Amino acid sequence: MPYRHITQFDREVIDRMRFAGSTLQTISEEIGFSVSAISRELTRNRSANGQYSASHANALATERRGRAKEQIKRWYNLPALYEYVTSKLKQDWSPEQISGRLPLDHPNALTMRVSHESIYEWIRDQASRGIFWIHHLRFGGQRRKRYGSKDLRGRIRNRTPISERPDEANDRTECGHWECDTMEGRGKSGYLVTMTDRRSRLASVRVVRNKSAPQVRKAITQGLKSVKGPPVRTITTDNGKEFAEHETLARSLHAKTYFANPYSSWERGSNENMNGLLRQYYPKGTDFRTITPASLAHIERKLNNRPRKCLGFQTPVEVHYSPNKT
Repeated sequence: MPYRHITQFDREVIDRMRFAGSTLQTISEEIGFSVSAISRELTRNRSANGQYSASHANALATERRGRAKEQIKRWYNLPALYEYVTSKLKQDWSPEQISGRLPLDHPNALTMRVSHESIYEWIRDQASRGIFWIHHLRFGGQRRKRYGSKDLRGRIRNRTPISERPDEANDRTECGHWECDTMEGRGKSGYLVTMTDRRSRLASVRVVRNKSAPQVRKAITQGLKSVKGPPVRTITTDNGKEFAEHETLARSLHAKTYFANPYSSWERGSNENMNGLLRQYYPKGTDFRTITPASLAHIERKLNNRPRKCLGFQTPVEVHYSPNKT
């Protein structure tokens, strides 16, 4: 049943039935609210002399809603909430991630709540005053999908198609199933090898000078061996020739490798999304020769400790290393 507030009509029914001596259970069955909801209504909205009247109760409820809305508009005047929001913006969290994470970090503090729309509105207002929090937000255009394209890539020997990948990987029921890809720098100035766990969305990223199969295989091996926790179970890539050494990779990690269908990037959606997140820090046109391992590790930590809506606003680190996750 969808949630609804107690209305003025409901309060008039409560008022009449209480005056007639009806029990809370009887009132509950009449207006469709739980006994506990009616009990709270009678307690919160009674008058100073302890009596309940529909008109007085409705006036109190209306005043309370007005105060709550005004408080939401002025969330930035609440020091603890303001400090939380701005500190997370500085870490490049999105307003939706901040809003969704607040109930997890402050479950019992109802004043620590703000909608992502309110944060966006405040950021726009700050920009009009010359304070540019907006620079911490991610911007990116829509990716274009290719339809009906002929597969002109070189053939990779002994590929196992994604259709044979186990259900545990497809359903994201356990950690250890990874997707891998590469990102190209300006003028082929280097490449990022990106790895994303399908279940936790944990990322591991390495920079390489070229996209040769040996370099990419070595980067994936090092990147996934550096991740503690659940073992590597499967690795899914596209059909680029940089993944030609997949058999050697599988042996070194004791895992199985699978290949997505040509030009079907949605079959590696977690990795594609991660590449988009990385573009916030390394936009198209970036010279990847300027990227140091230390700076790349810093960005990796930021992304892995940023809450995700698809994870119920938990972070990839929390999901990947939770004792209840495998």
